[in-house]
Amino acid sequence: MDYRRHNVDLLRQHGDIASKRVLEIGGDSRGETARMLLEAGAREVVVTNVGHGISTGQLSEAISFRKIDARRLHEAFPPGHFDAAFGVAVAEHIPDPAAWTESLAQVMAPGGHALVHGGPIWSGPHGHHVWVSIEGVDYRFTDKSNPLAAWDHLLHDQVSLAAYLVAEKAMPASHAAAVAHFVYVDANINRVPYSRLCAEMGSGGMALAEVYPNIYRRPDAAMAERLAASPLGPQESYEVSGAAFLLRRR
Repeated sequence: MDYRRHNVDLLRQHGDIASKRVLEIGGDSRGETARMLLEAGAREVVVTNVGHGISTGQLSEAISFRKIDARRLHEAFPPGHFDAAFGVAVAEHIPDPAAWTESLAQVMAPGGHALVHGGPIWSGPHGHHVWVSIEGVDYRFTDKSNPLAAWDHLLHDQVSLAAYLVAEKAMPASHAAAVAHFVYVDANINRVPYSRLCAEMGSGGMALAEVYPNIYRRPDAAMAERLAASPLGPQESYEVSGAAFLLRRR
C-alpha cells in the first residue's frame, strides 16, 4: 500500500475528517496527498510547504497552497482554523519539533487531531537521508546508489565519513565531501532522534496520543555495542526507521 494512503487511513481511524478543514504540512508539489484527503471526505485542504509550491493545475476550490515555515503556522492562520492536520515524510525535516507542534496547536480547533509521519528518522538505520547529485552522479538512500550501510552516519563525523567513503567505497573525494556535507550540515534534515521526536511532539498544546513506529531491524550485538558508544548513547531506539505520530489538541 502507498505509505501516504496508509497514513491518511490512520488519520481517519482516529477522527472523522468528513466535511472538515484539513491542514497538510509539507505537501507534495503535485497535490497527490491533498487529493487523497479530499477523497477521504475532507471539505477543504490547505497545503503548506516551506520549499516548493504546488502545480497550479492541481489547485481547485477545495485545495489551496501557502508557502510557509511549519513553525510559523500561527502567523498565517487564525486560532482554531483547522479541524485536522496531516503530514507525511515531514517529521525528519522540520527543525525544532517542539516549536512547530506548538505553532500547530494554535491553529487547531479544540479536540482536533493530527497524524504526522516521519522517516527516515536520524537515529534509524537510514537516517542520513542521503539525496545528493554531483557531476552527473546520483546518491540516493532509497536505492542501490546509497553509499552508506545501516547506521554508518551515527558512527562517524563529517571528516571521518568522507575519508571512509574514499577509502572503503572508492568514491571520488569531491563526491565523498558532498555526501558527508549533506549528512551532517545540509538543512534538508533535522537530525532529531526518535526519542527526542517522541518527547517534543507531545509538548505545548499538542498531546502525543499514539506512536506507530516502523521497525527496520534491530542492530546485532556488535553494532549495538558501537551505537551505544555513539553520541546518542545506549538508550536510543535504533531499530525505528520511521514513525507516525498521532497528536491531539489539548
